Amino acid sequence: MFLEDKGLYTLTDFRREETAITAAIRLQSAHEIFTGHFPGRPVLPGVCMLQISQELLEKATGTRLLMHRTGQVKFLQPVDPEKTPELQISIRATDSLDNVQVNWTDATGGAVLKYTADFKIV
Repeated sequence: MFLEDKGLYTLTDFRREETAITAAIRLQSAHEIFTGHFPGRPVLPGVCMLQISQELLEKATGTRLLMHRTGQVKFLQPVDPEKTPELQISIRATDSLDNVQVNWTDATGGAVLKYTADFKIV
């Protein structure tokens, strides 16, 4: 996992069911990405959230994937790694990897990110 290997987060829980994945991650607030995004007010970049979701789906399927289409992507609140280091991720997918539904929540259950996407095996 690219972002996990780079020390941005650690995977603290990972469960795979027939058509769903649930995972928990812990952000590393000292990671260098937060010094530039944004200085004095760290926020997890949205593109990293999308990449982490893809990495979790790749882990579950054991394949490399390409996100080739997204529906509406809703970033519902910023993620400050110092205030919200623990995040829960729920991914629901069909066998074909079309119409994958992704939901991120914080430790209190507050919605952080919601989107749908189609993935292709590469």
